[in-house]
Amino acid sequence: MGQASDPPDPGGKAATPPGDIPLRPCPRRLTRHEDVVRSLEDSRLVPPGGSPRDGEGGPQPEGTTIPRNVRLGGTGGGIRDPFRVLLSPSALLRWHPVLEADAIRRVSALPENTPVDLVADYAVPWSLEVAGLVCGMTGAWAERSAPLAREIFLSAALSPQGVTGEAARAAAGELAARLSGAGDSGGESGGNPGESGGNPGEPGGTAARVQAFVALSCTLPALLAGSWLALLEQDDPGPAHPWLLEPEGPLPAALLEELLRLGGPARLLYREAGGGQGEPESLLELDVAAANRDPLVFPSPLRLAPRPPGGAHLALGRGAHACAGAAVVRMALRTATEALFRHTGHVELAAPPDWLEGFAIRAPLTLPVRVTRRGRPVEVPDAGAP
Repeated sequence: MGQASDPPDPGGKAATPPGDIPLRPCPRRLTRHEDVVRSLEDSRLVPPGGSPRDGEGGPQPEGTTIPRNVRLGGTGGGIRDPFRVLLSPSALLRWHPVLEADAIRRVSALPENTPVDLVADYAVPWSLEVAGLVCGMTGAWAERSAPLAREIFLSAALSPQGVTGEAARAAAGELAARLSGAGDSGGESGGNPGESGGNPGEPGGTAARVQAFVALSCTLPALLAGSWLALLEQDDPGPAHPWLLEPEGPLPAALLEELLRLGGPARLLYREAGGGQGEPESLLELDVAAANRDPLVFPSPLRLAPRPPGGAHLALGRGAHACAGAAVVRMALRTATEALFRHTGHVELAAPPDWLEGFAIRAPLTLPVRVTRRGRPVEVPDAGAP
């Protein structure tokens, strides 16, 4: 371990490559798909400051939203079990019609034939709705908590070693207090303890909610924007994604995985031997963006080329620290994308996007498009509370 692999030749064309601003030289950066997979699956390697098993709850999920130097509630326990309750299959089934109706309403409200930013006008507000629903926050309280999540997300995204600063740690503490019902929300936060990840006041439940709120309110819109950009940049849409030609059908599972591969915002993941100190010279940098475009695994890697479900992409990680919210991420990406392309006649780029260029995260900050419709905007009745 520790030997950097040669960067793969991306090949193909279309779809924005993983970065125009070069990362700093690192002799311990791995870029080949097989090398990154091997490192992610190596139980001796953990995110900075972690250990092979973080308490009785098992390994923590990937720390791109709440890095390891942020501790919540003074606990070292794992949070995978609270995640399983918070994001249970039955919960996803309850949430889906509510989120689908909200997505269709937002798409139907987009103005026609004038530049509109799909990030600010659709991805961000809809993702905040997802975060609030999952974490049991009302819309108003979720909006007031969004800046805290953004502080945590940006600190982690821009960090060159996968750790955050004092402001982000303070924001995580405040967000944890709100999500546990201990803040000044006046009872607006907290959900049903039996339906939303156990008792939110318990350390594991609070940590799971903070992770979920940051990931869904900040990382999810980055994924949506990157995925839609990958769709819109294809120079020959028919063979690449025939679903756009028959938008009434469901988004094929194979295409969903390709959107994750090309649209995933993760750029670098950091690993070190368990019990390490998180020092820069001890960190192994796993270049997920390059691995997801390795031509040895993905011929014409910048093109959408649907493969069988459960493909080899690493957008949601792999191994013991893989994304604990993979099911809700897939549900959200499918729901928001189907609403966008089913309820518009045509979507085209109006200008190049602006970018968040971080060490850990690279994603569109804006996605200017022009929208035309097939007919009148759809009026969707309120699906009601889950």
